[in-house]
Amino acid sequence: MPLKADTITKDYVKDAGVFADIFNYYIYGGRQVILPEQLTERDSTKIALPYGADGAVVPVQKFRDVQKLYAAMTDGKMEYILYGAESQAEIHYAMAVKNNLYDALEYAGQVEEAAKSHRKEMKRKKEQGETPAEEGRKIPSTGEFLSGFWVNDRLIPSITVTIFFSSEEWDGPLSLFDMMDVSDPDVLACMDNYHVRLIAPAQMADEEIMKFQSSLREVMLFIKYSKDKENLSRVLAANERRFREVERKGGRCD
Repeated sequence: MPLKADTITKDYVKDAGVFADIFNYYIYGGRQVILPEQLTERDSTKIALPYGADGAVVPVQKFRDVQKLYAAMTDGKMEYILYGAESQAEIHYAMAVKNNLYDALEYAGQVEEAAKSHRKEMKRKKEQGETPAEEGRKIPSTGEFLSGFWVNDRLIPSITVTIFFSSEEWDGPLSLFDMMDVSDPDVLACMDNYHVRLIAPAQMADEEIMKFQSSLREVMLFIKYSKDKENLSRVLAANERRFREVERKGGRCD
């Protein structure tokens, strides 16, 4: 039985070189800022416990396609960013909600991890008979204790990009506001929008696709012209060496 398209594209995007290429293109316009060796695979499972009817706790489990942690020295200090990639073979008309949920769950998870870390450290100090005064550290405020997130704690940024592996044009909403029928500027001013960061080959000029440095360049070009034999032949001829290399490695997605 052949693998599903989403399984193939997910495995393809997991490649550190391809993954870095996605974000180097989207964030840095193709400049090679993010290096594959600076990326670490992350567990992509996210679990939230929102309150349901009558205060019931409802478990929710979501799965990102691929998520990696980026770590690099910036201005003399280590900087961390979480990058998530969502592979789509079909248009998802609620992509803004889906990706927004992933990022929100990521931040909620970080807050919970911070709280666990603080509770563990306070328990250790209590068991060893240490006091904050002895360590030269302040006692957490009531707000810090209740939230589990202390005033000097910081979140790691989470950025999600959707890659549309199709020759069709994406006609789905590209933001939360696009999914709503609200025009009152005063109402909109009180809301936070969320934008879908999209890579869709059918809506990209060749010059943009050429900014990719990995085999994703050939994959995007092939997909874009997969239904246009004349232009596909032109693109294949102009990039013959790179296409042969991609085919040799079995990296072609069609």
